[in-house]
Amino acid sequence: MSYQVVYPGNQEKQPKKSVPFALMLCGWLLAFVILTVFFWPEGAQVMQKLLLPGDTAVTAAALEDFAAELQAGEQLSGALENFCRSILENEELGLH
Repeated sequence: MSYQVVYPGNQEKQPKKSVPFALMLCGWLLAFVILTVFFWPEGAQVMQKLLLPGDTAVTAAALEDFAAELQAGEQLSGALENFCRSILENEELGLH
């Protein structure tokens, strides 16, 4: 039987705590978005067009419907299908 004595002042033996990769990635992404919104308004508009395709009012309304369906107890797959259908039916995309 063997024992190991670790003293609190001994920094060589204690493992260093690292930040999980996913948390670090989210932090960098959040910092990028904040800096883009404040210092590059054109870039913020490009990101908005990528995240909310077509008419933003239609997409925002579809997103509100999606959230309402989920709160009402609709299954995720059905609510997501309705959300995507309402986005793709938007005339600006030309995919209907």
